[in-house]
Amino acid sequence: MPEWLEGFLSNPAVQAGAAPFIAGLVVALALRPLRLSGLAVTAAFAACMYLVSGIQFSPLTATRKLLVLALAAPVIGILVDFAFKPTRLGSALIAIAAALGAWWAFGPVLQQRPGMEAWLGIASVAVATAFAVGFSQAALAGDGVRAGAAALAYGIGTGVAAIFSASIAYGSYGLALGAGAGAFLLPQMISGTKSFAGATFTLPAMLTSRDDDAGEDAVARRARPGARPARGAAARAATRAGMAAGGDILAVRLRRRRPRLLARLADLEEGA
Repeated sequence: MPEWLEGFLSNPAVQAGAAPFIAGLVVALALRPLRLSGLAVTAAFAACMYLVSGIQFSPLTATRKLLVLALAAPVIGILVDFAFKPTRLGSALIAIAAALGAWWAFGPVLQQRPGMEAWLGIASVAVATAFAVGFSQAALAGDGVRAGAAALAYGIGTGVAAIFSASIAYGSYGLALGAGAGAFLLPQMISGTKSFAGATFTLPAMLTSRDDDAGEDAVARRARPGARPARGAAARAATRAGMAAGGDILAVRLRRRRPRLLARLADLEEGA
């Protein structure tokens, strides 16, 4: 590989932003007619991990388990969308399975904490993962704009919080998920028509974002044993909640203002 290209690909802005966005946009545009544009977020995450740490499965560390879950989630999502009819029971089962996956990935790391803190950490990761996945299946999967805006905000919020916690790798993964969600949203904004989200998009987007946050928390606690976990968790929760709310509000405002924007463009064309 040429030295200039290696230096370009090692730039954090390229690894966490440009490359994941381009990979996600290519997938979103190519697979949109097949109702599989939701795979954009998986492509973005895989591109980022390839550039940051490489795609490896052995030894199976917590980070590599995160990769396994990120690659398995869209497969399950496609099966849910096209082979089974989504139901409330199905959403609940998916949420429980996601919680078990998070426990499998980060349970061994969290169990290294002393006493009750270990069990509280495992329980919080499982409950938060189940809620994020279950809520996205019930409230977001049917609307491509809302799902994309929520995933965009959640990914960026997770990435920013991870960087504040001095976890650059997990921060890059979170920002890449946000870039993939942005790539999923862009064709919808240009064409004015919604893309199909479903579990193909929401399951990998929310599960991977939540697991990335859990991994960042585990790494931060292990790197700084004397840190105040409650304050750190509150700060991260506030960051992600604010970003998610902003993303949801942005989606609603874009939807409301689109007719006005189109009317103004029509007036400009008539005037020209």
